[in-house]
Parts: sequence; structure tokens; C-alpha cells
Amino acid sequence: MAYWQGGASSSADPGHGGGGRAAKALDFGGRLPRTEAAFRSLEAAVVHGLPAVVRTISDEAVANLDAVLAPLVEAATRAHVEGAIRALFAEPDNAVVQEAGGRFIAAAATDGGRPELRRLLEEFGAAAWLEAVVRRHPRSKGVQNQALWALFKLQGRQPLVAVLTDQALGSSPEATTAALWGLFHIGSAENISWPERKELAALAEAARQRFPDDSRLATHALGIIGSMLNVKVADADHAQATAAIAVVISALQTHQGDIALQRAAAQTLVSLVEGNSGAAAMLRHHKDNVIALLDGVMRSHPHKAVFGVAGVLEALAREGLKGPKQQAALLKVLASFTEESDLEAILRLDAIGCVYDAMASSEHANSSGIAALGRIAEFLIEQASQSAPAGSQDSQDPSSDAVLGVHIVKCIGTIVRRLECEIQQRRPDNFVYAEALGALRNVSRRSPALARRIAATTSVTAAVEMAFERDFFDLTFECIRQLIGAVLFFSGLAKLMAMLEKYPEAPIFHEAACRVLVETAEHEDGSNAPGTILEAAAGLSFYATRVLVEMVPQSQRLNPDSLACAAIRLHSHVLGVATAGLEEGVHSLLGALRHYQYKADVATEVCCALVSVYIAKGPGVMPVLSTCRAGDALVDVVRRFPNNSEVLGDAAVALGALYGFKQVLDLLRSSPGNLAVQQAGCRALAELCRMNLCFASEEERKAAEDAARATQAAYPGQERWQLQAQIEVTLGLIANAAVAAQRAPLLHTPLKMSSPLDRCLLRAGLDCMS
Repeated sequence: MAYWQGGASSSADPGHGGGGRAAKALDFGGRLPRTEAAFRSLEAAVVHGLPAVVRTISDEAVANLDAVLAPLVEAATRAHVEGAIRALFAEPDNAVVQEAGGRFIAAAATDGGRPELRRLLEEFGAAAWLEAVVRRHPRSKGVQNQALWALFKLQGRQPLVAVLTDQALGSSPEATTAALWGLFHIGSAENISWPERKELAALAEAARQRFPDDSRLATHALGIIGSMLNVKVADADHAQATAAIAVVISALQTHQGDIALQRAAAQTLVSLVEGNSGAAAMLRHHKDNVIALLDGVMRSHPHKAVFGVAGVLEALAREGLKGPKQQAALLKVLASFTEESDLEAILRLDAIGCVYDAMASSEHANSSGIAALGRIAEFLIEQASQSAPAGSQDSQDPSSDAVLGVHIVKCIGTIVRRLECEIQQRRPDNFVYAEALGALRNVSRRSPALARRIAATTSVTAAVEMAFERDFFDLTFECIRQLIGAVLFFSGLAKLMAMLEKYPEAPIFHEAACRVLVETAEHEDGSNAPGTILEAAAGLSFYATRVLVEMVPQSQRLNPDSLACAAIRLHSHVLGVATAGLEEGVHSLLGALRHYQYKADVATEVCCALVSVYIAKGPGVMPVLSTCRAGDALVDVVRRFPNNSEVLGDAAVALGALYGFKQVLDLLRSSPGNLAVQQAGCRALAELCRMNLCFASEEERKAAEDAARATQAAYPGQERWQLQAQIEVTLGLIANAAVAAQRAPLLHTPLKMSSPLDRCLLRAGLDCMS
């Protein structure tokens, strides 16, 4: 009776194929012919016909249609859920049926955008039934996997903990393994208190000891221990993490040769060791033993079995790890160490020499090696810029500025020489171009003296010019972006603008340029000194407007919405600062929004850009926004993306910033049953408070607090922990906003919405969400 084959499910898979993505096509295996035929007819009518009708009829007709259709669809959903649950009740001893039922309940409970499904499951007693099924089939792997995962989706982690502490179920390896698998996939440990994390780690270890020969169970147990005792979580106990090293070594010794367990053990060791000096010392003490026990994963995935900078450098020099792919993987790990680099290890183990030798071993390692050298150079510059300890100015002291300077120059020289070699190749490696120029630019940002020295190096400027002239059509987007960044940094904005004028019909080039300009503006952090992005805001605003008005419509075959997003984001930095072209710029933003009506990324960028312009210009920009009908455009965004919380959130922030908190409160009240709307509204309230925008009255502040608490009560439970956390932040900011308003004058008084944006229109646009 495997009647359930389709339906949304979790992204995780409890067991082997039990969860996973929804099936692409509805399939009842021919067992429900009338139901399947009815579903196909409904699909044809709803998916292919109804949207076209809804987009063309009047708002009043849409409201009437929604009133007619909604009850019928709700009744069909209820009948479907009730029928499936009753079918489960009819065959309690059939493990195949109960496994399919657990999959069905988990799928229904996972669909976060449909809280009515969860209410129906609760009404029909799904949780109590699942608990009974778990006890009725303790040795059925499929039932335990699916039923416990469904219970987790309905009630959080407590049912899984109960299995591990229950004498009868705790003696079942199938139930224990399923519970451990579920706990391993509960998400971030940051939202679990330390006492609970400690208890979960202890339960996992106790389960491993009860079934010492079960490698799959041990793998899940190690994953939980690593997640719960992770020292990067704020309140973690480093002593507990250090003690867990012995547990990992014990598991590796018991299950030697099990690659899956080795991978889990390596990941757990990383969680326990990085940032924990005690655990690092203990691991170094057992280094040879651990390396031998991790031999399988070390050879296949060496980057997953090394710990810290010293571990990577030692692995690079190890004879068994000299393969080109192994060396490249290890260099990628080394390049990822930024804040946690180890100066003593870098100098003692000659990191620069190790990287150079690895790059010489294979061309596959060149780009990763350059990235690693760039990170090492940045770290050394940072160390050299810090106050040197007493007595360390001796040139023989490894940490003296003189010695560090030698290593920095050696790093940069290696990168430049590698770039020179690449220029001379018939077919240069794009990744080497990108990494080398990116590394040189990052290093130059940290040291003006090095920036002047690099800029004077002819090979750098030659590489940039030759790349554009000779290799442009072979370059990747990332390489183009790095080349443009090098032009902007080493040659200045005027040179870059001249190049942009030279290539007026290269949309990818202009997209990369916009992104580099935005990145530079963010790095300059609001500075308007000569040569900065904001100092040239007027010209760049004109350029961004021209991209949106002229280039985007002409680049229909080359991902024009991506070009539009890049230009819009540039506008968000410069339009509010520009002394001219404001109305034209706002028109270009709203024109892009109308042209790409159903592109979520475009809608998000425009909403953010309008807020940025308003923050920069203040209430004086409102006449321009009213003339351009910005309010209407924002309401249209809310209409078009009723279930996209990210877009709704940005639109709500824009409505609130431009027209006051009242519009966000109306949004929250309009759709109490829509999770996306509630998430967006609560986030918008928090963001508006962060922007120091003030409530119009104490009553409005109280209404905002009541709205947030109503959402908190409507969406309880561990499943909604992100929303619950957001609401707590929102409530705190609302309370602080009231105090701030009493002690300081308002930054501005939110203006009333223009006539097209009255409450009726806003609610009419949101009715379809609930």
C-alpha cells in the first residue's frame, strides 16, 4: 500500500532515500486512478490556466475568486490529510505502510509555508500515532527512520532525546541510530544552551558505547559530539571539547578502515581543536596515531583531515600526499586561514617555501598557491603592523619587523613572478590571473608602501593590459572582475571609466565594473576624499542610469537582470550622494523594477536602493519619489512576491522608511496566516528601529509590539526558532526606540503615503497572501 510517492519533504534524507526532494511528478502507482485523474485536472487548471486569468482581471474579481476557491482547496487538503492518516490507523502492524506514513507526515510538517498542514496533523493525532508506531516497530529501520524524523518535524528534538533515554527503545540499534541521525541534522548548535548541548553529547557517547560495533551509529554519534561541543560556539566549554578527543580516537581505533567514520571523526576533531589550545596540544601529542587512523580520508580528502596551519604545512611536505590534487586541496585549506593563522608555524615550517614547492609540483596548484601566498602576506603585514614585543627588534628575532618584512617581500615577489610566467604562456590560466591580481590588490590595501611598490612593477600593469587585449573572450567573470579591480586600484577611476567608454557593448564587462565599484565603495566606508567612489558620485550615478536605460534593454541574451542588479546596487551607493540626476536615477530604478516584474533579486536591489537614497537625502527626496510613483511600485512588489520573505522584508523596510511604521503594521495585520509576511514584517520593524526612525506616537509603538507578540504566539516551537529569535530582537529594538524617542529629537517625521497608496489598496494587494 505504498500510496504516497510524491510530496515535499525535507532536504535531509532519513535513511536511504526516505526524505529528499519532492518527486517531479505525482505518482500513486495506479492505485488511486480517480484521485490521480482529479489531481491532474486540477494541476492543468491551476498551474496553466488560473495565473493568466488572475493577472488580467480586476482586484474586486480577484477577491471574489479567492473567496470561492479557497474553501474548496482547503477542504480538499483536509480530506487528503485525513484520508492518509486514517489509512495509517487501519494497518498499525504493517511496517511498510507505517514507513510510508512517516514519510508523508514528515513531508507535510516540513512545508513551512503551509502552517495549516501542521494544524491538521495535530488535529488528527499524528504525533501520538507516531510515538505508538515507534514502540510497535522497534527493530524496523525504515519505520524508525521516517517516524522519528516526522516526530522531530512536529515536536522538535525532545522525542529523539526520549528515545535515547528510554530503556526499551534505547536497546534498539535501529531506533538509536535513527534518533542520532535526527539530532545530527537539527541545525546550528548556537541556538541550544550549553547544558542541553552537553547532555546531547553525553547521550551520543553513551549510545556509541552501548553498540560499540555499529560503525554507522558511531558515525552519527561523532557528528553530534562535534556539533554540540564545537568550541566556536560562544559559551562552549573547552575542557569538555579537549576530553572528547579521546572519544574520537577510541572510535577510530574501533572502526579502522571505515572511511565514512573517518570523515566524521576528522570533522569532529576540527570542531574540537580549532581555537582550543588544550585540545590542539592533546592532538599534537597523539599526532602520529591520529594520522595513521585517518589514513584513508587523508589520502582521499587530505584537506578534511588537517588541523591548523601547522597541520596543513606538515601535510604539504608529507611524501604520501604529493599528488597534484592533494597538494591543490591542501593549498585551498591554507588559503582559508585568515584570522587563525599561526605566526610561529608559518616561520618555523617555511610556509612560503612549502607553497612554492607545491605550486612547482603541478599546474593545478598554481591558483590555490597564489591565494595562499596572498593570505600569508596579509597576515604577516598585520603582524608587522602590531606593536612589537620588547626586545624583538633584533634582526635575528624571527618575529622582528625586519624578518617579517623579508618574508612579506618574498611572498609578493613569488606572486609577481608567477604572474609574469603566466603572461608569457600561449594559453594563460584565468584562475592564476584572478588570484594573483586579487592577492596583490588585497596586500596593497593593507600597506600603502607595498601598494606603491607593486604599482611600479611593470609586469602587473602589463598583465592587466595584455589580458584585456589578448585574452578578454577567454576570461571568466571572476577574472574580469579582478582585472577591473586591479585597474581601479593601481591606475585610478579615470582609467577605468576610459576603458568602460571603450567597450560600450560588453555587458559582462560593465556588470563586473559595477560590482567592483560597489566593492570599492564599501571598502572606503563612506569616505569622499579625492579619488574615492563617493567623490565621483555624480558621474557614476549618470553611468549607472545609462547602464539601466541603454545597456540592459540591449543585452537580452546575456543575463541582463544580473547587469541590472549590479547597476542598481551601484546606484544605492552613489545616487543619494550625487548632486545631480536624482530624478533620472530614480526613474531608471523603477523602470528596471517594472521591466523585471518577477525577478526577486531585482526587486530586492531596488527596494534597498530606494531606502539608501532616502537615508542620504532625507524627507526632501519625497517629492521626487512621489512624482516617480515609487509607492505604487513598492506595493506592486508586495503583490508579486506574496511568499518570498526576503523580498517582502526589503519591500516592507522601504514602505516603512518612506511612509512610516503604519504601513508595516498594516502588512502584518493583512495576512496573519502567512509565515513569509510575518517574517518580513518583523524583520522590517527591527530594521526601521535600527535606522533610528521613530514611531509617530506611543500608540503606534504599542501596536508594533502587539503585532510582534501576536506573530510570536502564532508560530511557536523549535521548528520556528529563526522567527522566534527575530521577534525577540524586534521586541528589544521596539522598546529601545521608545526610550530613544523620549530622550532625543526625531530624525524626521514619516510622511503620509501619497493618495495611490491608501490602506485599501495595500490590503487589496495582500489579500491573496492569507
